[in-house]
Amino acid sequence: MKHREKTAVLQERPSSVDKLIDQIFLSDYKNMELFSYSKLRDHQLAETAVQEAFLLALEHYEKFSSSEDPVGWLYEAVRYISLHIFRERQYLLLHTVALSDVPDSSIEHIDTYPLLPCEIRESPEMKLLWEFYVAGYSARELAEKYDLELGACKMRIFRARQKLSEQLKSLK
Repeated sequence: MKHREKTAVLQERPSSVDKLIDQIFLSDYKNMELFSYSKLRDHQLAETAVQEAFLLALEHYEKFSSSEDPVGWLYEAVRYISLHIFRERQYLLLHTVALSDVPDSSIEHIDTYPLLPCEIRESPEMKLLWEFYVAGYSARELAEKYDLELGACKMRIFRARQKLSEQLKSLK
């Protein structure tokens, strides 16, 4: 929806919807933020998720106001938005590494990612992934370091990436 269309939709809603949203905002905002925080573990992201949910309620005011439980509708919106933010964050965690996050790109700094459970961080597969993706070793160098065939090393990296992906999915 384009900005002009959103503005038109937001201006056309009845005042009763505004009053309902104001009432819910005043009574439940903090609880919704805590609910989102329980999923995201970040206050700013939790606040963003709740604000996005209220915007969604304004954009879809017909569905929101006709719901039997508008507060429940908003909590579901917060849950889905928080889940979306969590998944984006996990994707970025796995696919983006800033050099400032890794002091000297050594395997000892794998603990700089506290979001990952200890059993994942300390597994040999994760250490191999860390050395490949973060420390910058090539598959050939890792194969030599661990006395493996090149194909076997590549296969371990591939399987470790799959295993990590499955473990992260189970964290949700």
